[in-house]
Amino acid sequence: PQLNGNSAVARWTAPASATFTLRATFTGVSGYGGAPASTTDVHAFHGRQELFAAGVNVNGGGNTALLTTSLTVAKDDTVDFSLGFGNGNYFFDSTALDAVICGPGEPDGGNFSARCVEGGP
Repeated sequence: PQLNGNSAVARWTAPASATFTLRATFTGVSGYGGAPASTTDVHAFHGRQELFAAGVNVNGGGNTALLTTSLTVAKDDTVDFSLGFGNGNYFFDSTALDAVICGPGEPDGGNFSARCVEGGP
């Protein structure tokens, strides 16, 4: 998150109309060497619709928050993964995002990523 209160956002844009499976893992990465643990609120949105909300080391959440869902999208729809303050400040809030989105591939029939084919999300 940013000092001015804006959330950090990573955006995925659908390459085609289809049903995709999303797996997103948010993990707090602060807390090493005696630093305070990450304390963030995390979200996923399909357009303006919130798909997921959780806390990382805040609001009852642990150091990891996991989203797994299937989502039908239209071409050029967006999914935003968002990270906010959580505890009211942005200090020591480093949080990793590992997002895997599996679907029918690119409109030209391109290959799935190996992570989608081998075991899936």
